[in-house]
This record gives sequence, structure tokens and C-alpha cells, in this order.
Amino acid sequence: MKKKFNGTHEEYLEFQKNYIYKETNNKLEYAKFRAPGDYLLFRNRFWRYRGFISPEESAIMLGARLGTEVRALRDLGHKNCIGMDVQTEYANDITLVEYGDFMDLRYPKNSTQFVYTNCFDHLTSPLDFMEGLERIMKKNSYALFDIDDQHISGKGFSGWDVFEPDSLEELLGIIEGPTRHIISIEESYEPFAGGAQTVLLKFGDSPTEEEQNLSTIAMTKYSSEKTLFETDNMERLRYTMMAKLTDKL
Repeated sequence: MKKKFNGTHEEYLEFQKNYIYKETNNKLEYAKFRAPGDYLLFRNRFWRYRGFISPEESAIMLGARLGTEVRALRDLGHKNCIGMDVQTEYANDITLVEYGDFMDLRYPKNSTQFVYTNCFDHLTSPLDFMEGLERIMKKNSYALFDIDDQHISGKGFSGWDVFEPDSLEELLGIIEGPTRHIISIEESYEPFAGGAQTVLLKFGDSPTEEEQNLSTIAMTKYSSEKTLFETDNMERLRYTMMAKLTDKL
């Protein structure tokens, strides 16, 4: 694994805060442009994996920017979901996205049932992140990670800014641990334009047969919904999603 950012942690935080305002590539405006489609993407993906999300327990969206994924999960009926980012100006609503550093998670120990992030390419140390995340997760809780292994630049992991894994297998080996178990890996089309891997992770005991079956349902039963809502197309914007986390699997 190659480390690309060699500054202090304070310099790293400033880098992340300013990242979206690069003069040559205004990512904030691009994020706003993408938001309606991303909302449908996140809402459908969380709905497909609803067997692993408890609507009454704590959920955190790490690196939430505009808070699009928070809105999507709340609109599915989740009652205790918050976003976290180093730059809260994106969402401009602390009830939607609060300040936080995913390399220094300050949430209580054993407090969180579900986490989502697509920001692995912004971590200074994936191992430190995973160990910090494990501290706040309840036993037998879950995380969903979207990992950009097919960077739009065509460079794969070499397109990442902060560190560069040698391979997906190396990164997955860091994500897993004695009490961190990958349940499933699914190829996905968004939120990264080049394509990605969606990883479902369990914290605690080894996955049960029921959990394996639920992940299979999430990946195979709703292929038409995935094609419609989780790809970059204008057609999906014509639809109103009525789905809820409490829908029968």
C-alpha cells in the first residue's frame, strides 16, 4: 500500500475541507447537480439491504457532504440517522450533517447499528479507520461500503488522492478482522462513475446462514430496481419511490 499524503493530521483536515472547492473542478456544484439521482440511488440501495438496517437504532453516514444519503435513509423511515463530514457547509444543516473526522470518530462505544460510507479514498489509514469504527459499532451490527476500485480516470486505485492500495484484495484484507466479517461483495455502477464494489460488513459473530440469505436477496431479487435507480439515467427521475425499511423482504 502506498501512502500519498505525508502532511500532519491538521493539514489533512484542511485538505479535506477544501477538496470540494478546487478551482479547476467545482465539486460542490457537481454534487448538487448529482443530488436528485444520488438520492434515488441511496434510497434504493438501502432499501435492498434493509434486512441489515434497524430503523429505531443509530445510523451514521460518514463523509456525507450534502447529506443526500441521510435524507434517503430517513425517508425510508429511519428514525435515528445523522451524517458526518469535516465540511458542514455542504449541507448547511447540522441536524442533517454534523462536524466530525472519520479518522477520529467521537461517537460512544458500542452505540451504532449501521454505517455507510463511500469515502475510503479519503482515509489516511484504512486500518486505523476500521479499528476506530469497530469501537463505536454494536456487536452484530453492519456497515455498507462503496469502494471506488474502478476510478473514472482509468487509473484504478492509482487515481486515489491520499493512499493507494496495491489491490482490492489487500484493502479487503484490512477491512476484515477477527470480529469483522465480509458478508457479501456486489459490483455496483454508482455513486462512482467508473464503477465500484459494494461491501457488506458485519461486526461481531461470524455471519449466519440467514444473513447470507438476506444478502443474496439484496443482490439478486431486485435487479430491475437496481438497474433503474442505481445507474446514471434520467428515466429514474420520473419515479416516486414509496419503499420503506419495514417492507417485507
